[in-house]
Amino acid sequence: MDARARLARPTVFFFRYGLAAIFFVMGFASLLFAPPASRYEGFSMCVGSALSILLLNFLFRMGAKGDHDRDAEEAARDFYARHGHWPDEAPPADARQPRRTHAS
Repeated sequence: MDARARLARPTVFFFRYGLAAIFFVMGFASLLFAPPASRYEGFSMCVGSALSILLLNFLFRMGAKGDHDRDAEEAARDFYARHGHWPDEAPPADARQPRRTHAS
């Protein structure tokens, strides 16, 4: 793994989960320490922000998984076009035996 990838891992983890955790803790802190007039608004704003970050992360990851599934399906179709059977199936019986040419 190169240096750029090692640096990117903790950064991505922070933006996926750390930022949401910070907002979540800030929401409960505002519930405990904010003036009574704005206590519930601060809690709702911070916890709502944390939940929206987590939801966007989930939706992005589901979309990326769909891209991986489409790539796998395309590779399977290419395999079928080259070999005449799907990758998870055994080749047909006539494809296992070498074809003989008849000399006249």
